[in-house]
Order: sequence, then structure tokens, then C-alpha cells
Amino acid sequence: MDNYGTHKAPRIQRWFARRPYYHVHFTPTSASWLNLVERFFGKITTQRIRRGTFRSVPALEQAIMDYLEHHNRNRGPSSDRECQPDPEEDRGTLYTNYETLH
Repeated sequence: MDNYGTHKAPRIQRWFARRPYYHVHFTPTSASWLNLVERFFGKITTQRIRRGTFRSVPALEQAIMDYLEHHNRNRGPSSDRECQPDPEEDRGTLYTNYETLH
């Protein structure tokens, strides 16, 4: 959750206090790059995960990997990447970074 002041208001704090199974993690105020990550997770959720029916965790994981492969193969011009120095340099890094999480 971002550090926006409304998330820290007393009313919100009381709501979370009554629900201890929620664990709030605030992003650092200087981490605006996380917005791009959130946008990508939103995109993969709406374009692939919510549209699918998965009978097992491995089926879901395979669908995510297929989406990542397709995403990396079919990259077009994007304002999200304008700040990167060389678009060719990061080709495939999303897939690679996903594999390192296992």
C-alpha cells in the first residue's frame, strides 16, 4: 500500500486493528517505480488470470509463464519503457526475473 495519508487515518487504523489477519505493508515514498509493477500485475490479472479456469496451481503457473513469454515476444512501443536506456538490453528480463523467484 502506498503511503498516502488516507491509509494512515485513525478510522482506517481501527478497521485494520479489528482485522488482524490483514498485514499492511507500506511502500517507500521514493518507490514510484512500483507503480509500473502494479500496472503490470493489473494487466496480467485482467488479461490472463481472470479470463482463465485453472484446475491446479501448476496450470496457473503455466498460464502465467505463457503470458510472460507472449508479452516478451510481442513488445511494442510503450511509454512505460521510455526511461530505459536501451530497450534491447532488457529484452527477456521479465521472464528471467520470474524464474529467479522459484
